[in-house]
Amino acid sequence: MGNLKVGAAKIDITPPLGCNMAGYAGRDSGSETIADALYAKAIVFDDGDTQAAIITNDLIGVEAIFVDHVRQTIEETTGIPAGNVMVSCSHTHFGPEVRASRSTSPDNPKNRIYANMLAQQLTTLTQLAQQRLQPARVGAGQGIADQVSYNRHTIRPDGSAQTNFRLPDPDSGLTFGPYDSTVRALRVDSVTGELAASLIHFACHPVTTTDRMYTISADYPGYAMEVVETGEGGTCLFGLGCAGNIVPYPA
Repeated sequence: MGNLKVGAAKIDITPPLGCNMAGYAGRDSGSETIADALYAKAIVFDDGDTQAAIITNDLIGVEAIFVDHVRQTIEETTGIPAGNVMVSCSHTHFGPEVRASRSTSPDNPKNRIYANMLAQQLTTLTQLAQQRLQPARVGAGQGIADQVSYNRHTIRPDGSAQTNFRLPDPDSGLTFGPYDSTVRALRVDSVTGELAASLIHFACHPVTTTDRMYTISADYPGYAMEVVETGEGGTCLFGLGCAGNIVPYPA
């Protein structure tokens, strides 16, 4: 097992109702309801010589300037080198907008307040995970989730491209592009054999519903993490794979 120690934590980052939502430029009002909570989660690794942190957020994305600020603040507060801190997002299209440069930019005061608070929350989250460092063993594995997603970028019989926002008819003559059906998993076990933390990785856009939904939700990554945490225990993080034009099959 060596000298490896791992700690994990999560905090609720659900925004207030009325905030501008990210993901669809056609939305014309703020969020109206909350389907499920949004979380930020962190795993801190310590090999005895240095520490590193993985932070995930139930958000569509954050800008580089925000990440730089969070990394620097975490280094100053925890001693974890800024270059050893990874900040990522699930890419849910049903969370608040925190990117100032986007067409759905947070010109709403609720979004500005939320974005300012988020940086401090991620620092506090990492501190909490660091405080929970314990001897651990790390393992990895993978499986297949087929018939779950497809590539919306297709080629017509004449060779031209067509993007499909709905699943095309199988007799349409379209040739579908590639997609990745592999589900990868990292698990962290405590010395007593209990699951302390995990990270699941899958390549598919979190767009299981439409732009007319004004409901806050972590989408399928949130439900997947909840299944792991409820059934197996520990804190489960989600990492989005190379989703590109990969979208879910309709339910």
